[in-house]
Amino acid sequence: MEVRHLSFSSIFNSLSLSFEKGKFYAIAGGNNSGKSMLIHLLCYQIKVDNAIIINHTYIESYNNHQLFQIIGTNDIQPEKIIGKTVKEELMRPLEYLGWKKKEINQRINEVILKTHQESLLNLPIVSLSLKEKNILLFLLAIIHHPKVVILDEPFLYLNQKEKQDFLLLLQQLKEQENVTIILTTKDLEDTLYVDELMILHQGKLVIEGVPLAVFKEDKILNRLGLSLPFLADLSLKLMFYDVLKHFILDMDGMVEQLWK
Repeated sequence: MEVRHLSFSSIFNSLSLSFEKGKFYAIAGGNNSGKSMLIHLLCYQIKVDNAIIINHTYIESYNNHQLFQIIGTNDIQPEKIIGKTVKEELMRPLEYLGWKKKEINQRINEVILKTHQESLLNLPIVSLSLKEKNILLFLLAIIHHPKVVILDEPFLYLNQKEKQDFLLLLQQLKEQENVTIILTTKDLEDTLYVDELMILHQGKLVIEGVPLAVFKEDKILNRLGLSLPFLADLSLKLMFYDVLKHFILDMDGMVEQLWK
């Protein structure tokens, strides 16, 4: 997937980005960075011609059915959620693609078990909390085995355990199914284990690279209102004083290193 010389409204002026198949990307930025608008454009929820490319073909050349098979997203308008229960809503995209009932039930059970959301399955849509709605949108993004998963702020309202469950599932999709994953976030903690981190500010790509390389640009990140993950920030400070030679991003490893 590629963004080529995207100019749109007053937000983007010839923005170019590239996403390789089977890699995990995070796009981070503060408010008004353009990251949510970029998601709308990547999913073709907002249409722009001659700028978004999938498999060497402009996105506008695909019909809706073809795009749905390729892209899974949580960028879904509320009026398009019409199922009475969570299970009923999760069935709809699979029925649209012609899956058999047994296959549908197996896939829903698989995703529900992997994310530990058994209690969610039979809840009425109208009763869902903001967190539960966000989880439903996440599940809708991955339920039909898309080739590209595009997620806007997917971890809002989730606790740390839930976030880890969903991150693990995304890693499995990348490694086992060669899925390309693109997510946006304001929280750099969400980006620790992605393959590539892109920082947007006012519609411009400011920094990109592997997360550890981006974290070293802490002065720029702080100026943009982005806080380093705690252990990355601690590592940088200890590296400045020659206590550490490299980043340590897990607490046990940090404790072990400091006790040496």
